[in-house]
Amino acid sequence: MMGNIVLLFLIWSHGFFLVWGHGITTQPDAVKLTSKHKLKDLNQSVQFWVDSSNNATPENIKEFDQRFRAYTGVPKFNGKYENVWFRFTYTSFIDEKLFLWLNNRWLDHIEIFYVPHQQGGLILLEKTGHAELATALNNSTLRYLIQLPDASGPTTIYGKIKNDNISTPFWVPLKIGTYRTFIQTYQYSMVLSIGAIGIILAMLLYNAMLLITIRDKVYFYYIVYILSALIFVIYRTGYGNGFLKDALWRNSHWPVGIFFTCLLLFIINLFEVRQWNKWMLKLSYPVFFLCILFVLEIFPNSAIVYYLMSILVLGYILYCILYLIFKKSSLGTSSLVAWLPMLITGILYMFMVSGHFFNEFIETHSVELSICWQLIVFSLIIGNRYNALKEEKIQIQQRNLEIVENQNKVLEETVAQRTKIISDRNQELHIKQQKIRDQTKLLQNQNKELYESREIIAKHNKRLETEVAYRTAALSKSIQSLNKQYLQLEQFSYIAAHNLRAPVARILGLTSLFDKKSTSRDNIHIIGELANAASDLDGVIKDMGKIIEAQKISEIPKEEIEFKPFVKNIIERLISKQTQHIKWKINSNTDRITTIKPYLDNILTNIISNSIKYQSPIRKPWIDIQLRAKEEEHCIIVKDNGMGFDQKKLDSKLFVPFQRFNIDKPGKGLGLYLIKTHVEAMNGTVQIESQVNNGTKVTVQLPVNQLNN
Repeated sequence: MMGNIVLLFLIWSHGFFLVWGHGITTQPDAVKLTSKHKLKDLNQSVQFWVDSSNNATPENIKEFDQRFRAYTGVPKFNGKYENVWFRFTYTSFIDEKLFLWLNNRWLDHIEIFYVPHQQGGLILLEKTGHAELATALNNSTLRYLIQLPDASGPTTIYGKIKNDNISTPFWVPLKIGTYRTFIQTYQYSMVLSIGAIGIILAMLLYNAMLLITIRDKVYFYYIVYILSALIFVIYRTGYGNGFLKDALWRNSHWPVGIFFTCLLLFIINLFEVRQWNKWMLKLSYPVFFLCILFVLEIFPNSAIVYYLMSILVLGYILYCILYLIFKKSSLGTSSLVAWLPMLITGILYMFMVSGHFFNEFIETHSVELSICWQLIVFSLIIGNRYNALKEEKIQIQQRNLEIVENQNKVLEETVAQRTKIISDRNQELHIKQQKIRDQTKLLQNQNKELYESREIIAKHNKRLETEVAYRTAALSKSIQSLNKQYLQLEQFSYIAAHNLRAPVARILGLTSLFDKKSTSRDNIHIIGELANAASDLDGVIKDMGKIIEAQKISEIPKEEIEFKPFVKNIIERLISKQTQHIKWKINSNTDRITTIKPYLDNILTNIISNSIKYQSPIRKPWIDIQLRAKEEEHCIIVKDNGMGFDQKKLDSKLFVPFQRFNIDKPGKGLGLYLIKTHVEAMNGTVQIESQVNNGTKVTVQLPVNQLNN
């Protein structure tokens, strides 16, 4: 409905301006210039002729003088492929140079000739135009100023105009006067143009600062639109010709396409079209496409596309504004206030460009002033929109705070109710526990053993939640320890049986050979062997005692020791006269450590004694003992350069009791087993690295919180 109203309005306006025509008058008189302070309007004193066949030339134009006609008002022409000739005669009574002024900078090709006094041929004064190198386009008045020749009598001027765009009618407004008069007369026009550009720049800087502060996408699109408006106004006023290449502006309409494209982008985001009308958003896509094609200038007839683009964009924006007004949105009303001058200007300018009437002010300043008004109002609209959004945000925050407070109250009430329920349940539990205690006391009176068991159960129930995990881990660890002890016991039983069998067999054999009645040397030798066998048996039994003693779990208190004197005492205890040549050194990063002294003494005694026993016969032996104390553990490293052994072959037998790796050296094969047993008793680990003829390295890691296993 609203679109139909707009269409009817456009049709009515078009018909109204068609009725407003221009008639042809009789032969005009020559122009007489008597004052140098006034401009003379030539619209009533100039004759025009349309050369449809393009046969007229400067040489034969006088042959067509009878065809020239005068018009009322500013004449318009249809803009076909034809030359428009005009002529007028003037007589100057002033002593300053005169200029011809063409108040339409969109004329593509202009040639001005004059007829010298008492001569027949035409002489070219100026060749200029919008599509030419416009040497006569004056930057002060932004119109074509052509200096006329000095003449003491009547002088006739001929002009030829041709436009390249065949579909756009054009106007030919002409004036004559002095240069100073032109500048003074059109100073207000220059001030308006420069002021409009200044207002646009001010709006650009103002909204750019707001964009940096607010960071709203609407401000971003608005700044892009202001930039396109600035380019469009510079393009329309012609100020870009002074500092940009002619090819960028002349005979080019891309600033118009950019202006409409950015305008459409801004309106869609300001009105939030995608939220309230998806159909209108989709309708904007072909309009965007048309604007982009206009920017690329791929249409041979840009005027028709310009009219179509103007109608679509302005109609689209008008529909959005009317829709918002219909929805009783304040944004629609304020946008209509901002857009009303632009809409009126657009309709008037469209009819003027299409040739229905001509108005100098509308042609020169209406668009730029409408844009300035629009930018100022829209800056206020967007600022008001930001304030509204800010207030809405504050209200939302207040509502959120109220919701949070209400939720907190509900939560507090819920917590209080839950606390009461828990308290009631705790009381019930206490009552039940009291009943259980009473029942337990009764049961204890009946049976003492049952009472003790119930006592244990009651204690375990209190600690059940905190000790289940610990008990499970302890049980698993106990099972592993029992399995390990079982394997060790089985292995120990086998080894003990094997090791006891040899001395017992020897004793039994020697006993059978012993002759109780004889006192010969053989009996004495047998008695000596019996003593040796008994000594071996005693050694085996002592070793078994050591193993059994190491398996016992007992609580031995920890104590603080000085590491270096402690190790030095062990070394001095082990080194004899035969081993005094062994070099040794002790390195430690701390003086004192807290440990289980008997266990550590046994560990270091067995390690150092092995280093002494299995020293290399081909090298000077040395023993290096290091202590690296850390926050969580102590690391003791004992290295030597002794005989070493093949670790790959013997790795699985390293810590098995009664395993001997060198039968040439005396021993029982219990040292490594006792080392590992005591290290594990302190929750530590032991590692052995060795190579044949390359020494051995023993690493013992003991946690700071050493506990008996």
